[in-house]
Amino acid sequence: VMVCDEVHSAAASTYSQAILLSGAGHCWGLTATPVRADDLVLGIHAVCGPVIFERSSRWGIDNGFLTKPLISMINVPSGKGPLPDAMIQAKAYATLCKTENALNILCQTLKALEDRNLKTLVLFKTKEPGEVFVKRYNQLYGTKHMVAHSGFRQPFRMFKDGKVNTLVSNSALLGTGVDVPNIDAVISIVNSSGEAITRQVLGRGLRLSPGKEFLYYYDIVLKGYGYRDKFLGYAQARKQVYLDVVDHVNVVEV
Repeated sequence: VMVCDEVHSAAASTYSQAILLSGAGHCWGLTATPVRADDLVLGIHAVCGPVIFERSSRWGIDNGFLTKPLISMINVPSGKGPLPDAMIQAKAYATLCKTENALNILCQTLKALEDRNLKTLVLFKTKEPGEVFVKRYNQLYGTKHMVAHSGFRQPFRMFKDGKVNTLVSNSALLGTGVDVPNIDAVISIVNSSGEAITRQVLGRGLRLSPGKEFLYYYDIVLKGYGYRDKFLGYAQARKQVYLDVVDHVNVVEV
């Protein structure tokens, strides 16, 4: 028997080959998100077969296995005209993350959480916008935050060990498979429309911890990409995921 965690990755050729070449007569897969953004869900079932046991996040919350999240989506305008539709998505994301409006909202949100002494995770899609934010925040409040990424994991180790109360990271490092139960708050500026990464980012803070009554979750929505505002469409997809977990999502217009 082979037991595979994070089995939503099983559709990748390297992962499936490792499983199939193992010679195991049975393969049992575990994952919080049996979905994929690339439509390769069948690849998971090809390796492990059908889903035989499933419980939703809402079921986990209702039955005391997960922490209830209080979810807010903060719509942040760019403060200038829309970016060109032809601009590649990664550049549009990096540009909108660094506007004065976005930086101000991020700073205000994190400062309010730090003033309450809440253990807070701030997730960006890539490390560069995170570094811009950290530089601004450190200058304003005299902190010494650093951005964790695959090449620099020390801030994460300090956060997990309780040496610091705030961690800023890119989602590739901390989007899945991270167990820090006492996270009180998550600020997500990942801006992904994928169901799997949305559920995984939310899940970073859903674990139970003594004295933890709620998870405070803030989804920063970047506005101003293209004539039809492409990132707003992604935000609506994320909101549907949130409404599968909770009954109400608070939407704030800046």
